Amino acid sequence: MILIEKFIDLSNLQQKLHNKPDWKQAQRPKKRVSNSILEADEWMRQDESIYHGLTDLKSRMGIMRLDDDQPRYKHLKHGAEKERRRKEKGHEEDESLRQVFKEKKKNVKSLAETKTKLSEIQTAKKKKQETLANLSEQAESVATKNKAVARQEVNHLEVVVEEFSQEIKRMSSLEPRLRPKETGLVSVAQPKKGKNKEGTSRPEDVQKGSKLST
Repeated sequence: MILIEKFIDLSNLQQKLHNKPDWKQAQRPKKRVSNSILEADEWMRQDESIYHGLTDLKSRMGIMRLDDDQPRYKHLKHGAEKERRRKEKGHEEDESLRQVFKEKKKNVKSLAETKTKLSEIQTAKKKKQETLANLSEQAESVATKNKAVARQEVNHLEVVVEEFSQEIKRMSSLEPRLRPKETGLVSVAQPKKGKNKEGTSRPEDVQKGSKLST
């Protein structure tokens, strides 16, 4: 609409320029001098209006250049700048979201790897615990067997010692206990013939012979 109005003003000014004043008619004698003065003033006003119109047209033509610095078209520049900033902001937001998505994807992947490693560690730990439990059971079983064997050996030794003690007692009870009553007597194992008439060497006979001799 603004451009249409400018072209209309331009066409009106061009018509005013083509419509030159009729000087011949102005030179004709008029009935009154006042009318001639009024017409001259009118011409001068027309010239001034034409001059001002041309000046205004020039300024308006400068505006029609769509200069971004002109206030009238500043809203167009502002709108374009706003749109450009909106697109840049949208691009930045998209890029930021893309980066966030990449980071989250990376974190999810790292979390999955961590979970896998943790599961492997837990499985290995469980296997170690089972192995330790088996070893503990085996060690306990071996210890129990060793205790049983040691107890059996001790019992066997006790039985052997008891039997040996009984055998010693039995042998000691069967051993003869023959001891001489006097130092001068002859042993029973090696008897000697005396010079007495009886010719005996038993202790009883010797004692009897000694009594008789006294």
